[in-house]
Amino acid sequence: MALFQQKNSDTFFLNSKTIVLILIFLTISRIFVLHISPLELSVDEAQYWDWSQNLKFGYFSKPPLIAWLISFSTFVFGSEELAVRLFSPILHFLISIILWITCVKIYGNNAGKFAALIWSTLPLTGLGSFIISTDTPLLFFWSLSLLALTNIIKEKSFIWTILLGIFLGFGFLTKYAMIYFVIFLIIFWLIYDRNKFLKFYNLVLIFTLFLLFSLPNIYWNYANEFSTINHVIYNADLEKINLNFNEVFIFLMSQFFVFGPLTFLIFIFTVWSFFFKEAKLSILAFFSITIVFGLTIQAFLKTANANWAVTAYPAACIIIAGFIAEKKNKVLRTIINIGIFLNIIISLFVIKITLYGDINPIELKSDPLRKLRGFETQSRELTRLINEERPVAVIFNRRSEITRFNYYMQKNNVYYNKAYFLTDTVIPKNHYEYFYKFKINDFKSKEKLIIITREKGIDRKYLDKFESFNLLKISKFKNSKNTYRILYVFKGELR
Repeated sequence: MALFQQKNSDTFFLNSKTIVLILIFLTISRIFVLHISPLELSVDEAQYWDWSQNLKFGYFSKPPLIAWLISFSTFVFGSEELAVRLFSPILHFLISIILWITCVKIYGNNAGKFAALIWSTLPLTGLGSFIISTDTPLLFFWSLSLLALTNIIKEKSFIWTILLGIFLGFGFLTKYAMIYFVIFLIIFWLIYDRNKFLKFYNLVLIFTLFLLFSLPNIYWNYANEFSTINHVIYNADLEKINLNFNEVFIFLMSQFFVFGPLTFLIFIFTVWSFFFKEAKLSILAFFSITIVFGLTIQAFLKTANANWAVTAYPAACIIIAGFIAEKKNKVLRTIINIGIFLNIIISLFVIKITLYGDINPIELKSDPLRKLRGFETQSRELTRLINEERPVAVIFNRRSEITRFNYYMQKNNVYYNKAYFLTDTVIPKNHYEYFYKFKINDFKSKEKLIIITREKGIDRKYLDKFESFNLLKISKFKNSKNTYRILYVFKGELR
């Protein structure tokens, strides 16, 4: 069988125009939910916004494209949380369209509509539309790369060969996990009838373009002591090997939530049953189940976060859509429809949480949403205080505070341009420890500093540098049913 040879598929119950309207409705609804949501920015979201205020070709822990996107959206639409997160629902809408087009080229239009509908209702799409993260633009360029690869296989297109290299390069500027697509492409070329779908010189062209677009970030890392690579190595902590089945169980169970309970089972069943029987399915599986399998091993050896497997699911949606369309099995069609319904239920629960800012009726001892409340209220209080005192610097000792307060204080017109990070670590653990580490020798005698911390004091080695050091304010906010966020604001004058 020729690669990606289309078969006739039965009629899908919704026409193309209806599917497009559903996708547009979902996108607009998600944007509206973001607009009225009381939940504030997370640590990472606020950090990405912070990066967007000083555009570079790289940052301590991530490539730069997430900051570029936020910079554009906030420049056009202002600094509200909606503007920071705006690209998330938009990109997920575009991913649905891209998967539709890709699936059409492989399995036909009816399957394409199904693929778009599946993606738009996935829990990962519902949750991913309400937060800004590097995963969403990564999935966008990963999906574009799948489309380009499909066109190369079907049409031997030189234009799509060039586009694939560009998509891979931009994907790398989004998240370094894009390198796995490059690795898969090379392995795929080596094990499959090589020159039949991609000549060697075209493979070289793709890799060259990928490197060309990645080069600014690579150079930035070189100029900054390879801080990102060191950060990745530090987080990997390869010396600690767990060999723990519990981590495997947690990771696999998390995939039932990420991709949906029944849709994940159907994906595994489809790949398991037909991997070696259909050429086009084996190719798609190569860019999906391989990722899940590899991360399962990673979880066994150490740990693997639920979101690390998201790049497996664009191809997985195409696999499910094509399988259901081609097999014409009413039982399987019913099961996948039930799966989509369950995914919608999960997505509605996510919408409810986003809309109301709580997780009721679920009662948890430690409310995870407490970290998304109260920073704007406290920032107004702290902004007034800082603007009255006019210190030469404001200092924090936690990333969770410096990111959010930087965003909300700037939003409330605090006068300072940047905050410093109080730490004595030798190896920086975050962006602020590396670029904004507080060094007392950088300041002059009699200069006034403000220090904001959760602790009731600071280390003696810092305290000895001050002529005076006094508690200025205790800021207290009830951020959940049982907990308060308590911050101590100190004013110090240097010797």
